[in-house]
This record gives sequence, C-alpha cells and structure tokens, in this order.
Amino acid sequence: APGANLIAIKALNSAGNGLLSDVTLGIEWCTNNATTFNITVISMSLSTAALFNNHCDAEDTTLTNAINDAIAQNITVVAATGNSGNTDSIGLPACVENVTSVGAVGDTDSPIYNRNHITDVLAPGVTITATKNGGGTESLSGTSMSTPHVAGAVALLQQFMKLAENRSLTPDNITTTFNTT
Repeated sequence: APGANLIAIKALNSAGNGLLSDVTLGIEWCTNNATTFNITVISMSLSTAALFNNHCDAEDTTLTNAINDAIAQNITVVAATGNSGNTDSIGLPACVENVTSVGAVGDTDSPIYNRNHITDVLAPGVTITATKNGGGTESLSGTSMSTPHVAGAVALLQQFMKLAENRSLTPDNITTTFNTT
C-alpha cells in the first residue's frame, strides 16, 4: 500500500507492560487525528494476561468506548489474541466485540496461540523475520507477529477500494472479506 503511512503510538514500557488507560489514550489519539494523518487502521500487538471466552466489552468500558469511537470513524481496530495457547479464551482488547481479533498460524495452518469462537481471523505468525532492537533481524513467533499482517492487509484493501471505486470499506466489510476470500 504505497499510499500508507505509519504512525507509532507508545503505550507500553520497554518490557511490554503498561496500563489499559494508556492504550485507551493511544486509540483516542488516533481517532482524534484520523483526518489529519489519514488513519484507517489501528494495530495492537498486545494482550492482557486475563483471558475471556466471550466478548468482554464491559470489562473496561472506557477502552471499549474508545474502540467503538474509532470504528464509528471507519478505523479498523486489529488486536492480538495472546500467546498462552488457550483454545477457548482470548485476551483484552481482542475480545472487545468490534475489534478484529487475530490469532497466529504457521506453515501447517495449525493455530497454536490463543483462539476461540470469537477470534475473527488467523494470519502468519510463526517464525516471522522481524527487525531487532539495536539493528538487524530476528525470528519471532506469536500473535504480535500475525496482527501486523492483518493491519497491512487492511491498508491494502482500503487503498485499493479508494483507487478503484473511490470509497472506503467499513471494518465489518474488511473482516467479512478476509473470511470469505
């Protein structure tokens, strides 16, 4: 998606820990600046240790409201389901109903990370070559590797539709497209 730009929002510390309130502030910043920076997708490679087997919108209503506000502005919110290998529960924010929740699969198409009946899509997430802090690359696995694949596909679809038909897809249109093609 050559027309796509990247904006990084740091909500967690260097160890990957933080507060959901900081994640919420990051989502709100993206929503408030969507027009200025043409933000069409928010990618969150993060998950809580607490897992949920159904939608968890009531768990943190401030976070849920921020996500719903982003969706209302046609911003697709993509989040990792977590990496503990659970087969019936996923982490927050992936369990929020309007989030596109992403599990990870490898070359054998075997999902080995968190997933359940509300997981929206699976994407490559095993043995992914990633940039390494300090330079170079390293091989990593997990839903934090699969989530950016989905965010990139969202950017590609949005850019294609804008060029081909001068329209945008809704987050629901995108999830449906991923699951039917």
